[in-house]
Amino acid sequence: MEQSIRKIQGINQETVATARHSRRDLAQVNLFKGAHQEGVMPLLRDCPVQLLTNGDVLLRTGESCEAVYVVLSGRLRMQGPSSATPDVLIDAGDAIGELFLFQNAVIASTVSAIESSRVVVIDRKTAWALIGASHQIARNWLALLASRTRVNGVIGASEELKTAHGGHATLDEITGLYNRRWLDSMLPRQITRSTANREPLALLLVEIDGFANYTRRVGPIAGDHASHAVAQTLVNGVRPTDLVAAFGTAQFAIVLPNSAAASACQVGERLRHAVSTADFDGADDNSSLSLTISVGAAEFQTASDARSFLAAAEAALKMAKHSGGDRIGMYPVGSG
Repeated sequence: MEQSIRKIQGINQETVATARHSRRDLAQVNLFKGAHQEGVMPLLRDCPVQLLTNGDVLLRTGESCEAVYVVLSGRLRMQGPSSATPDVLIDAGDAIGELFLFQNAVIASTVSAIESSRVVVIDRKTAWALIGASHQIARNWLALLASRTRVNGVIGASEELKTAHGGHATLDEITGLYNRRWLDSMLPRQITRSTANREPLALLLVEIDGFANYTRRVGPIAGDHASHAVAQTLVNGVRPTDLVAAFGTAQFAIVLPNSAAASACQVGERLRHAVSTADFDGADDNSSLSLTISVGAAEFQTASDARSFLAAAEAALKMAKHSGGDRIGMYPVGSG
């Protein structure tokens, strides 16, 4: 971290040490969109915020990249490597060096401030802690890597992030959530961890009510938008330690570590209420959409396995749907 700070030319180090970031600052950062700030703020507490004035150099061509730099305010310029390549402007909310998690990353283009700016510096250890604490941040990071078009920025070579999160093959294209393949790989490991720690483990399966009829009426594109909107509502309604995945068409799985049946039902009810009271965008710009969900809840039982755990949650979801939808089902039937 100290090396990253020393790279800035002409910055008052006392100002760097005392500058801080606020919740409002973090709310606009693309990497943190949708993540619970309660899980983000403590991890960023010791990350310095660097104050730059017009002309200050943040990163120079050829330097090693040792941090990710998130622009809280102001604007930076990434210079093109040649006169034929246009400069790239980095606005508040964007990040530079998102590939720094890769080994042997270097700076390919000089980055400097073109107006007074504030930049928070996140080192490797803190970055991995953020990714581990919030699957939403992990998704945002992967999405940024996938969509990055600034090929003249930071360049690296490593499979570390892809290995840690299964790569893009484990992401659902419609919702941006982890998919069923990722869930099938992760759930047995979570069961092992919870069993070893003697902690309860719960699972919610969620399905959008009447989704097939809705897509037949408005078309698949509007249906995809609805699935994405519900997915974001679910992500925003759970803890950073909870794991949300796409399970099937208009279906989602939520793994709740250190949660028993009663807690799972409370979470399910909170999510059901959040979806049913939300105004989602409709099939056109002038319409809104009301949706409901059915939720099946199950608590992991000793001597069980991932397959039977999922089957229990599926049975609970089926019960909720057959009871009219927009409600919670608990396995075994009658529990909760």
